Amino acid sequence: MVDAPPTRISVGIPLFLVTMASQNLAGLSVLHLHGYRPRLRSVLSGTGGISALIAPLGGLPSTWPRSPPP
Repeated sequence: MVDAPPTRISVGIPLFLVTMASQNLAGLSVLHLHGYRPRLRSVLSGTGGISALIAPLGGLPSTWPRSPPP
């Protein structure tokens, strides 16, 4: 199997776009329905950036719930 950067880009970018759109579309639709208009670019770039930063640590989701207070 060839693991070249063009291959990673040609597979990675469409996968990223589909994943980000499908996971965030439901939440953004609910917010829009109730009159809140979040900046879509900020939301997608923020969650994507955080996910990219923590991917080398095992790919923990950026929406990991915090532990309850003691």
